[in-house]
Amino acid sequence: MARLLFAVLLVVLICPASGQFPKPETLRASCVEILVDGQLGGTGWFATTNGTVLTAAHMIGQKPKTNRVFEIRQTDGSRHRAVVEAVDFGHDICRLAPAKPIRSTPLPFAKRLPKPGQVVHLFGAPMFRHEILMTGHMSRARPAYEYSDGHYCRCVFVSGIGPIGTSGGPWVNRKGEVFGLQSAMVTNKGAPQGLCMVAPLDALKELLSAHGHAHSASLEAALEETFEQPPAFQKANTYQEPALVLRKLVNDGVSERAGLKNGELLTAMNGTAYETRTAFFAALRKLKPGTQITLSVRDAKGHKPREVKLPLARLEAHWAKSE
Repeated sequence: MARLLFAVLLVVLICPASGQFPKPETLRASCVEILVDGQLGGTGWFATTNGTVLTAAHMIGQKPKTNRVFEIRQTDGSRHRAVVEAVDFGHDICRLAPAKPIRSTPLPFAKRLPKPGQVVHLFGAPMFRHEILMTGHMSRARPAYEYSDGHYCRCVFVSGIGPIGTSGGPWVNRKGEVFGLQSAMVTNKGAPQGLCMVAPLDALKELLSAHGHAHSASLEAALEETFEQPPAFQKANTYQEPALVLRKLVNDGVSERAGLKNGELLTAMNGTAYETRTAFFAALRKLKPGTQITLSVRDAKGHKPREVKLPLARLEAHWAKSE
């Protein structure tokens, strides 16, 4: 009897309860592949019953191109022309609509983000392999800002893999509910580091109901934390207060036009100092594009303080021209 009770307990502990894992057939029916000029660009998924798809914006590109053809390819092989309805480059999300309505089964949204450590799943088409279900673990549910594709994206982190072709794929919880969209992977010199950048739940819901493109403010420059800098930088820098390091200024962007230079220290924005890029961009994204900000900067050694004023750019500016 004791052995029987132990066996029953072991089954309960090891085997998940019914409905605790996403059903592959449901994901297969609701997920699609995105073709760009006939080539598989990534993954997407139906978010409405009339064929509206959410996918990754970086596949679409920050600048519209004439005669570019987007298609939604369903798992039964059917292909449907699609048009871009809305983009949000601040979260790397794009909303596509079929040229003609498609009867579709949308994936449901989760009520909340999974807790760190919980098992989650990604469905997509990695490396031109179709209908692949992958597994990861929620790593950080508090949003961060990561530099990707030339600008900053607000994201959460999942430990796992998101190979080429899975961009735009849905990350789902054990019930098969969407909590995020695969954007990119953290890399070092091009090598993936096992950490996926995922567009979060609130941003997905917002773009799905939006009447136009997002308004994501941009500095048109990258920022590094002083902790990331090599020993030579640490030794030469005399400024010991919180600061960030300017990098990768966009050619003829708002930062470059304002006279900022690569390697300079950014010691404050509108009088407030920031120690991490996430804290800085969380504050910046509360401002609207076109807002004039004041940056306090110093040279790379912490000398020659000055103030620079500049207007914030809009990441979706090129797409907004078509609105």
